[in-house]
Amino acid sequence: MSRPLQQVMEDIATLRCIVEQLKEEASTTSDVAMVQHIGQQTAARLLKYLHNAGIIEHPTHTGAVRGKAQRVESREWRLKRAYLLGDVPFEPEKLAGGKA
Repeated sequence: MSRPLQQVMEDIATLRCIVEQLKEEASTTSDVAMVQHIGQQTAARLLKYLHNAGIIEHPTHTGAVRGKAQRVESREWRLKRAYLLGDVPFEPEKLAGGKA
């Protein structure tokens, strides 16, 4: 089942804005929802598209889990180095249409 064209167009614009937001600083899903004026579920869905396309990631750091030092994913999203270097294409039209 295809999504309405208006929703696809809104997603394209929002994906572009999310990438611009993440260029400035790493952000949580809640931050993205608040800044982009979208719901939490919509923010999570669009961030998932960007993650699956290899554009964003959760940075990892060393943290204590039950008293042991382990690699822990941050709650914030950031742009991947490969994307910043131009190795990963950003095609919001394909991402919003589900063709990435």
